Amino acid sequence: MRKLLLAVIGLAAVSAPRASTLTYTDIYNPTDILLSNSGLSSYTFTHDILDNGFNPATNTILSADIYISMMDDSDRASENVRITLDDLVVAHSLDVDAGAYHFTVNSSLLQDDGKLVVNLNVLSGDFYFQQSELDVTATDTAPAPVPEPGSMALMGLGVVGMGLVARRKRI
Repeated sequence: MRKLLLAVIGLAAVSAPRASTLTYTDIYNPTDILLSNSGLSSYTFTHDILDNGFNPATNTILSADIYISMMDDSDRASENVRITLDDLVVAHSLDVDAGAYHFTVNSSLLQDDGKLVVNLNVLSGDFYFQQSELDVTATDTAPAPVPEPGSMALMGLGVVGMGLVARRKRI
C-alpha cells in the first residue's frame, strides 16, 4: 500500500503545472532619424510585444530592459536628450555620444497592454536616433488544462488495479 501511495504522489507531482520563462524582443529600427533643436526636436514611437506573442492575461513580466542607440553627428556642440517611457522620465538630460543607452523598464508600464511609448526630446544640439530594442522576460501563467472526466476515470481504474495487484502479492 505504501508503494501505491508513493506512485500516486509521484503522478501528482509530475502532472503539476509549471510556469515557463519566456523572452520577448521588440526592435524598432527606423532609418537614421536626425533630431535637432532647429528641425525635428521630438520623436515618439511605440514598442509592442503583443506582436511577439505576449498576452497580458496569461503572462507576467519579470523584467524589462530597453536599449536606445543614438549617434552624435560629430560636431563640437553638446547634444542632450530627455527620454520618457510612458510619460515616466528615465533620463532628464542625457549627453549623447555614440552607442546604445540601457535603461531598466518598470514592468508595470508594460503589463497591462504590452506596449511602451518612448519619447526622445532634444534639449540641445543634434544627433541621430538609430534603433531601440526592448527585451522582456516573462512567465507563462496560463492555467493548467483540466483533465476530462474519462481521463480521470481511466486513471482511477489504473490506481485501483495497482492496489489490487499489490494486495494479491501480499497474500
